[in-house]
Amino acid sequence: GDGAHGSVFLACERRTNFICVLKCISKSHLV
Repeated sequence: GDGAHGSVFLACERRTNFICVLKCISKSHLV
């Protein structure tokens, strides 16, 4: 399967998680 790809994805997600959260919060406040 995409185990390796999943690991890379998790690594990127973990590193940019706070950015995604901030974006989600901003969107929820704007809406």
